Amino acid sequence: MIKLKTNWSILSQDQATTKKVQELKYYLDNRLSVVKEAAQDDLDRVLVSFLAYGSNEYQISMDSIPDQDKEVVSVCRDTLTGKLLQRTKGRNGYRVREVQLGPYSVTTTGTESKFRVLTKYGSVILDDSYHDITLDQLKTLNYYPVSSITVIKPHLQTSWCVTSEGPALRWQGVECDELPETGLFAQIRDRAVADNWMTLAPYGEDTILCVDANQACVALRAATARVTGQLFNYSVSFKDQFGRKGVTWGSKG
Repeated sequence: MIKLKTNWSILSQDQATTKKVQELKYYLDNRLSVVKEAAQDDLDRVLVSFLAYGSNEYQISMDSIPDQDKEVVSVCRDTLTGKLLQRTKGRNGYRVREVQLGPYSVTTTGTESKFRVLTKYGSVILDDSYHDITLDQLKTLNYYPVSSITVIKPHLQTSWCVTSEGPALRWQGVECDELPETGLFAQIRDRAVADNWMTLAPYGEDTILCVDANQACVALRAATARVTGQLFNYSVSFKDQFGRKGVTWGSKG
């Protein structure tokens, strides 16, 4: 079901989205009172919502649209069907036409990265600005469906790794307060990524994008051993390519 306010402000900051929205506005008939009187933010919000699902099918059901948006959504939907949207199965099924997704892709202009990240709304990010995109909007890493692991309080767990403090053997999650950053966890994470750069990529301070969450945990364990000389499994939260979520057990040895 299309949700008009889901991440639209984040998506609108993407240069490919901005360019595509301006292109789509060209097709709208400014003689129509609905279009003429609509605030530009409202038009942007509706058009970005159409784009936000990429090639995935979604439903545009007028029964689920807020009353203040119904007329704008209806005009945009009817005008852009055939140009941007194509009908799919069912009464309200739509998706963005594949021909529209090609030009919608973008190579960003920041520092070049060895990671190729595709977002769910069609942009290809080839620099480190993928860190600025929310996790739920990332689609592929180096052409593979993206999963992720997030280390729970990484600096505290790293301290447990190199000292005798913390749980005796095994734990799930972390109850204690996080410790200040020392740089050691970043070394471990960067080593794991460097050894598996086709299937792992850093994301923020505590997260690793990956192709397979279990493989990422194994890579993190191996990197920890190389950097610290200790056998240690971090407790992490994970999300795989199928949307399944969970928390792994951490352990020493």
